[in-house]
Amino acid sequence: IVTMKHSFAAVKTALVMTVMALAGLQSCAPKVDTQGLPLKVVYVAGEASDRTIAADEDGMFNFKIPVGYIPKGGVIEFDAAVNTTASCSKYYVVECKSGSTWYKGDMFMCSGRPTGAGAHPSTILQTFRLPEPVKGELEIRFRPTGKEKADTAATDSAVPEMIMSKSYLAEYVQYLGNAVPKDTLNVLCVGNSFTYYWGCPAMLKEIAWNEGHYLRVKSTLKGGQTLGDHLALPVSRNVVNAGRYDYAFFQDQSQSPARYASDTTQFDYVNTNFLKLTDRLLSRSRNCRVILESTWSFEKDDFGGFGSYAAFDSLMTIGTSMMVRNASKIFGANDFEVSPIGRAFSIVRNENPGIDLYSADSKHQSDYGSYLKACVNYLMIFRKPFQSQPAEGATSSIDCGIPHDQAAYLRQIAERVVLGAR
Repeated sequence: IVTMKHSFAAVKTALVMTVMALAGLQSCAPKVDTQGLPLKVVYVAGEASDRTIAADEDGMFNFKIPVGYIPKGGVIEFDAAVNTTASCSKYYVVECKSGSTWYKGDMFMCSGRPTGAGAHPSTILQTFRLPEPVKGELEIRFRPTGKEKADTAATDSAVPEMIMSKSYLAEYVQYLGNAVPKDTLNVLCVGNSFTYYWGCPAMLKEIAWNEGHYLRVKSTLKGGQTLGDHLALPVSRNVVNAGRYDYAFFQDQSQSPARYASDTTQFDYVNTNFLKLTDRLLSRSRNCRVILESTWSFEKDDFGGFGSYAAFDSLMTIGTSMMVRNASKIFGANDFEVSPIGRAFSIVRNENPGIDLYSADSKHQSDYGSYLKACVNYLMIFRKPFQSQPAEGATSSIDCGIPHDQAAYLRQIAERVVLGAR
């Protein structure tokens, strides 16, 4: 958590951003008016066109969120995913205003390519504890940190813009109360749309917060990517190289581990790329625990080309298990595990088909699916049953916007597959 202590001056440049939404709003403590904080920003994926917003005269992109009153010591979560133009600074820092002072959060790197194959959103998952109360409006901004451009061929004459893409959801702001967590862990998430749909890393942060833990999460997420693709992405390398991670979740392309299980010779590159990414991670995070996600089977495209849910699930389990065993042989000093997300999906499909874990494309996860994944991954870290229970009928970050009874059921399924609880 950033406890804010310093102010910083502005620097001119251009930024184009695609902002990603994350679900959930915490019910607030007495005397804390957060009616202005959105449960979910109206701007969502699937709208007819992108939105373009100009930067201010100093090249800043400012987020002004209406709030009633947030007390001194209150904790705010601000999450977004940003795409950037070539004329952007290579690095930006997230800042929050409290009183008359701007306070510094984390820095993020820009791809410098807003569209096309080279585009890669930078994911921001920023937590601030406010040193002064905020009344009326919460202000957050992205400030460029220097003169180095994301693309050295870029000129300063480019018009600074922010693009909110129809392909993503909007920014998310969450009031988390003023509790002091009992511990802090650094967590890395590498993946694609099977991670960024419905903001699964932010759900993981919220669930952990309400269990008394602070997860400082850094993510590198881009649609359709394999772990090998991430090795070639400058933004991904930058995030992995940040180091000092306690846990890392690797989510490969949705069929890659199953393909590796089906033919270890033809698809040996799947295992090789996992080992290469692991080697890069561990060279900077020596004691990190690596968790490879065994994601869900899906109906689309003849069950991913495997013919049935059962065949797809079986191959995913075999493939991820082999990959983890191979890594354990090479990096014997570290712990490697498989997160059984696909098994959790299978149980819900069979036991409670009324909870739809899939989006309309019959492949990607719904908000329920993202919540279930976040619950499984939380338990992979802490290995203890959930303790927090929101009030019946309340909209709370404990449930990440999921109806209470269904969220409770999904937590039970996660406990069953990770802890063996029934």
